[in-house]
Amino acid sequence: MSMAAGNAALNFVARNNIREYTMEMGRVLLDGLNDIMEESEYIGDVRGLGLMVGVEYVKDRRTKAPFNEFCVRMRKDLFENGILIEIGGHHANVIRILPPLITTRRMIDTFLDIFSRVNRSVEKLYAPVTDLV
Repeated sequence: MSMAAGNAALNFVARNNIREYTMEMGRVLLDGLNDIMEESEYIGDVRGLGLMVGVEYVKDRRTKAPFNEFCVRMRKDLFENGILIEIGGHHANVIRILPPLITTRRMIDTFLDIFSRVNRSVEKLYAPVTDLV
């Protein structure tokens, strides 16, 4: 039974050009995350291949000091908004995005909207306090 299921899965992948599809959707995801990075103070890098993507958080882009606390808060707030992610990396400061291989463009767009909104919200929590006088 398991060999038949595996064979059916491989046939589905080949028949539906899943490799090419995931590369195309991965580019859409990376492009959207790179746009968010341009507006973000704490995203140090966005990297990935296909739909396996990582977003690295740093306290300072120049020093690349890891920002684990930011990732932990992002995971909590994303979960509360219906998004499940993992945290990884040597310093536990990389958000791992691992959507299903059949993720649609609409799903990616929805994810990017939520991710952007949550990222902005968490950034406000860590923004430096300035004198109002």
